[in-house]
Amino acid sequence: MKTTYKLLIFLLVNTTVYSPLLTGEGLGVRLSAQPLPQDYFRNPLNMDIGLSATFAEFRNGHFHAGIDMRTGGAVDQPVYAAADGYVARVSISPWGGGKILYIKHTNGYTSVYMHLNGYAGAIGKAVLKEHYAQQSYSISKIFAPGELPVKKGQLVAYSGNTGGSGGPHLHFEIRRGGAADLHTHSTTINPLLFGLPYTDNIKPVIRGLRLYPEDGKAINIDATNSATVSGPFHLGIYATDAAEGSTAKNGVDRVEVYLDGTLFFCYTTELLPVDSSRMVNAIIDYPYFARTRQAYLLTRALPGAEGPWVPIRVGDGIFRLKPGSTHHIGVKVYDIKGNSAERTLTVTTNQNTQNTPNTQNTPNTHPVKYDQPFNFQFSIFN
Repeated sequence: MKTTYKLLIFLLVNTTVYSPLLTGEGLGVRLSAQPLPQDYFRNPLNMDIGLSATFAEFRNGHFHAGIDMRTGGAVDQPVYAAADGYVARVSISPWGGGKILYIKHTNGYTSVYMHLNGYAGAIGKAVLKEHYAQQSYSISKIFAPGELPVKKGQLVAYSGNTGGSGGPHLHFEIRRGGAADLHTHSTTINPLLFGLPYTDNIKPVIRGLRLYPEDGKAINIDATNSATVSGPFHLGIYATDAAEGSTAKNGVDRVEVYLDGTLFFCYTTELLPVDSSRMVNAIIDYPYFARTRQAYLLTRALPGAEGPWVPIRVGDGIFRLKPGSTHHIGVKVYDIKGNSAERTLTVTTNQNTQNTPNTQNTPNTHPVKYDQPFNFQFSIFN
């Protein structure tokens, strides 16, 4: 399937910032080629969709590649095939997604179900047979088309809490493309964009704003929503969303930043290349996140950070304001149902502000780099 993307273009001319092109669905990276199939996939659970985690949330070293669906705090809830297809792969591990089921569909997409407690019917029998064949709890088995066909709404598994799960739920993904393992080189797309029924009337919350001057320490913005700076800076935004009947602090769908009423920065993600998930560390304040688990999205750009999740920004995302001037920076955040929250910050620059770009290259001394593959191995033996 050939896919193209709309280009949202900023122009920066004589220090005047012009807004990008607008789409009917909002701003940012939005799928725009062939519309995603609506009503093709069904809710894989026989209960209303309630989210304990949203798509593309910022996690430790990766984006959250799907949605986490609540199962009432219980395991063994029936899980149904989201559409017609066949079982393409089963993967079982004590880590990560635990017991995973991949179903390849006739329209080319693949639905993925993680943290399962078990498999149903013929699938369960095939999995048990593979355990004995490999003589291992951890297995990975790719099935041929037609070997284990399924119909939309067929019972295929039971929800659980296996692998790296923090409580009973169903992690659900819809993917496109990829290698034979249906993981490598694949792209995962927000399942809620396929017309799954979902209700949310709760606004997101902007929990924190931070200014990052290029020549000093970060400034936490307090309730006065004002700050004074002495040079170029970038902005960090910490925002979360809530869902009906849940206290979880989920990720938001879109973040917009305005400078004196004109769009300066926009972040939204509808799809994620699985192979580049580690790039999350390039767009958040990772050291602060590692200490506090509060993920501040940063307006500044880093070299080598590329992908459909990269924010759209003016230049390098650094604010360089006229010395001795006052400006208003507006922040608006949205969830996927369009509920929104906003906050306005007043920034005053000192008269002696210098706006020359920072050309000093600070070497990256971290052993794990956001733009390079990383494999970690260890041994308990001396």
